[in-house]
Amino acid sequence: MSHFIKGLVEPIGIIGMGLSGVASLNLISIISPDKKIFTFDSKPGVAQWNDLDQMLSDHKFNTLIVSPGVPLSTPALVKAKKQGARITSELDIAFSCFTIEKVVAITGAIGKSTATTLLAQALQTFDANCLAVGNIGKPLAEYVVEVLSGKRQRATWLSLELSSFQLENFENLSADHSIITFLTANHLERYKDLAEYYETKWSLVKKTKGIVVINSDSPDLIALAKTKKNSQLIFSSAKDANLKNLDLSKAQLLGAHNQQNLALVATLIQKAGWPSSCFDAIKKYSGLRHRLENIGTYKGIRFVNDSKATALDSVVSAVDSVIQDIPLNSSLVLLLGGKDKNLPWSTLSKFKKFDALKIYYFGETAEKAKIGTGVDGPIFQNLGSALDQVFLKLQNGDILLLSPGGTSHDEFKNFEERGDFFRKKVLTQFS
Repeated sequence: MSHFIKGLVEPIGIIGMGLSGVASLNLISIISPDKKIFTFDSKPGVAQWNDLDQMLSDHKFNTLIVSPGVPLSTPALVKAKKQGARITSELDIAFSCFTIEKVVAITGAIGKSTATTLLAQALQTFDANCLAVGNIGKPLAEYVVEVLSGKRQRATWLSLELSSFQLENFENLSADHSIITFLTANHLERYKDLAEYYETKWSLVKKTKGIVVINSDSPDLIALAKTKKNSQLIFSSAKDANLKNLDLSKAQLLGAHNQQNLALVATLIQKAGWPSSCFDAIKKYSGLRHRLENIGTYKGIRFVNDSKATALDSVVSAVDSVIQDIPLNSSLVLLLGGKDKNLPWSTLSKFKKFDALKIYYFGETAEKAKIGTGVDGPIFQNLGSALDQVFLKLQNGDILLLSPGGTSHDEFKNFEERGDFFRKKVLTQFS
């Protein structure tokens, strides 16, 4: 099966042994089991090397498969490329193994995971083998491994979520259609400025053969689109007249921002000419875990897990969606913090207008977040200590919302682990 991937010349280095790196190793082990492979990860014990400079100094690599979390600007990688190493990715090698698969690629600063899953729900109505892959959790290479090992049949369609990091290093991507959900400041710790981040997202358009549906309710996205000339673009809004007869407002997903996600997917369904069963599927979908997930109401208190919210517009959307449900004389208690990504926390200063909102700040960026919002509230070193105090204050009618804005990496492995921690603490205390 080595014919699948051209240019996979050994020795091969896999840089980063998270989900993407492990999937890359497993795929190469199937298609080219004789290849000489070396692995690196900064965490001790999970790879052969945990010193990248030393690994690249000791070996002259012809191929380096770099995980999305490792910046391509890393000096050791820049040097290796200059010395002739091919820099590639898990996505690149997996895509090389496609035969019949068609791809709809989804990116954006926020909303992309929900849109990716909505799209998969729609596609599954006429392709039972369709699934959501990529940044959403299942690496593309893992899907290919399952196909080649006989564990699943090839999909006709795949719904592929792509982060900006993944778009930086996906040379052979050729999507059949694409969606861009929303643009707002994010990952400014990695990009020199907002323009570079947005252009990385926009690079998906150039890698799409068919139509690209973009959210006309995203001001920054529309401003960027106006500077481009591209006949592929289809503009979508939750207010579009041609979507009214679909009654998307009756969908199970909560929040105005999810009406935008529903509209994006519905617009693609219409333009692609897919069956009407797709519309029913997206309206029945109730949402992903850790994204405005309703954990339940206990002792009259509602608990909402929005751990995935690691962009400030996500936090704004979550608060706007939930605060309207607050009864008179009750409070929306927001847990805000985590690890900072050099985000403009002053964006949340608009929260000062909500008398019913109380904020508990936690984690590495707690103090910075408090200064930015200008909303008074206690500061805690970690999420657990914040919850211990919050639980003592909650009253009947209150809503507790975890929508942190910051990433989880100051305390947890990922946003899923953080959300699971939140859920477990809530259920232990109240159920």
